[in-house]
Amino acid sequence: MGISAGRHAGSASPNRRDVWLAHLRRCRARGQSLKAYAEAHGLGLSTLYSWQARLKAEGLLGGESARTFVRVEPSAAAPVPTPGPGTGPHRLAFPNGLVLEWQGAADLRLIGQLLRLEGGRP
Repeated sequence: MGISAGRHAGSASPNRRDVWLAHLRRCRARGQSLKAYAEAHGLGLSTLYSWQARLKAEGLLGGESARTFVRVEPSAAAPVPTPGPGTGPHRLAFPNGLVLEWQGAADLRLIGQLLRLEGGRP
């Protein structure tokens, strides 16, 4: 599905804008990098990047996958893991480029919270 954005970004029709917005939202929903998504769908990577920048500037593509640091701490009711075997360092890398790294014990509840944040679920 090779779609051209045209030479002049200012002349894009609403329909063309909607097509690129849909591509970018699908890419984010699948957790793919823009490069992987472009290759899988026969799209130009530079065109995809251009549309991403343009749609963000127009406020049509929010920061739904914007990477910001979010501090997550176990609740007071959660037991504090004690150092021991398997205390790190740990590294969890996702296909979309997100990498979680930490020292200390691997608290599965905390990791679950981080994964839910990354997946957009509360």
